Amino acid sequence: MTINSTKATKANEKDNNTKKTRARSAEDKQKQMQRIINYGRELFHEHGVSGFSMRQLGRKLEMSSSNLYNYVDNKRELWYAIVKQDFDHFAGELTSVLAELSGNFSEILDKLVEQYFAFASEDYQRFRMMHLLSPPVSEKSAGPIEISYRPIAATLIIDSVKQAMKDGDLPDGNPLHYIHLFNAVALGAVLTTSPINSQYGEDFPSIEDHGAFFQFVRKQFQKLVK
Repeated sequence: MTINSTKATKANEKDNNTKKTRARSAEDKQKQMQRIINYGRELFHEHGVSGFSMRQLGRKLEMSSSNLYNYVDNKRELWYAIVKQDFDHFAGELTSVLAELSGNFSEILDKLVEQYFAFASEDYQRFRMMHLLSPPVSEKSAGPIEISYRPIAATLIIDSVKQAMKDGDLPDGNPLHYIHLFNAVALGAVLTTSPINSQYGEDFPSIEDHGAFFQFVRKQFQKLVK
């Protein structure tokens, strides 16, 4: 083997090792970001917006503040990273549900409401953070995560409503009105059965059979939009 070919071989090996290191580094960063999101979600659920702090999260992760801020600018950015991931998960479930349906809008609507209730029942704290709580206030300009955030799940529902109008399954109107009606009914039903629902005394007892109540709401909502 000549000297030049030996040098070329070593250069190629060095280049390959560099690429592997970069790949590992990117993968490690992704894993660390997921840890930050997971622990951040847990602390937001446990302490709320006002009680949450990045310093507290850093201790939980055993990360220095300077290293933590290499991943997220502040707790508002972290909030959007968490909510974005949860909404993306919800949108993925909605997409799967819609892909399996070929019926009219009444069937689609019923499945959407069912999925909404199932998502809330699965993890109420996550649902609450997504739909009921406001993000932390920040004096800084919006960060890249907040800027890139898009409500994919809402877009899927709006598209379904527009298609229903086109097919004649819904009267023509403003699609956003139907979306807000959907949110008002579905969100109201979840709040009625939530762990933090106020108690009104024996004359107005809380609902114990959530499944039966959600089924009742689904049927009434279908009547409402016909």
